[in-house]
Amino acid sequence: MRKWEVRDLQLDELRAAALDACIVPVIVYTDEVEFVYVNPAGRKLFALGDGDDVGINGLDLVAERSRGESALDELFSNGTWRGAIRGRSLDGRLLDLIVSSRLVRQGDDGYIVCSVIDSTELVETRAEAESRQSELEAILSHLDEVVYRNWCRTDLCPQHESFVSRSVENLVGHTAGELQETRDLWLGLVHPEDRGELRSALETVAGNRSAIVQYRVRKGDDEGYRWVEDHVIPQTDEAGNLVGAIGAALSLGARRGGVLVPLLVLPLYVPTLIFGVLAVDAALAGLPARPHLLLLGALLLAALPLAPLAAAAALRQAVE
Repeated sequence: MRKWEVRDLQLDELRAAALDACIVPVIVYTDEVEFVYVNPAGRKLFALGDGDDVGINGLDLVAERSRGESALDELFSNGTWRGAIRGRSLDGRLLDLIVSSRLVRQGDDGYIVCSVIDSTELVETRAEAESRQSELEAILSHLDEVVYRNWCRTDLCPQHESFVSRSVENLVGHTAGELQETRDLWLGLVHPEDRGELRSALETVAGNRSAIVQYRVRKGDDEGYRWVEDHVIPQTDEAGNLVGAIGAALSLGARRGGVLVPLLVLPLYVPTLIFGVLAVDAALAGLPARPHLLLLGALLLAALPLAPLAAAAALRQAVE
């Protein structure tokens, strides 16, 4: 069989054809890091034309030379090296590469055989995804709702990648990291009387059905409980198997307070309304309205110092 020979490294025709047809770049260097062989995929990756590899040192294709020299030291020491490295093509493009290399000895000669995976697009895509995730987290952190994915770690919802918006700290006083790292921490913050209802909602989600549940959670040890409304949607894979849940929890303090405020303030309206009507009736009947007006003035004087205190308390509650 005809031999394909490159210097002292011999490959038969079948192996040479396999390397030429391989879509993974393959490069062979001498132990002085001089090119011996580059398959077509490698020539395309590094923009090498015919004869361009003559006189080029392999380190010339490494963007960070110190990194390349460190990899060579480890290769000569251990016989193998695998890792990520920043490369550069002859046309100036920067490449993110994953290199797997082995040192081969033939007699007195040594050769470095490398296979290369171009991860440039993957690295760029990952960087873009991380940037968009940071932007999304920044947006969610300004919402009153707590948005989460696979947040509650229970046997009903298998844990995959989890996320919880930073606004959860305003709701329960714990950071998103603490809730993700500590199993059942959220359930421990729920009022004991409401835990059964929450478990029932999770069982509903485990059956691939959405659930809406209201319950009380505690913020800190001394601040008491507050009501939240939790909307949970199951997340399934292509086969319809449950892989997690997406949800949003909203504090109901403001909503419940809006119902109670008119009931609490209504008794304060009544005296003013009564004395005002009496003053009008007295004036229409030709009777003195002064006593009624004096009582209204007294109510006004009493309200002036109390109103700022009530307003401050309302603002404080709204901020919290």
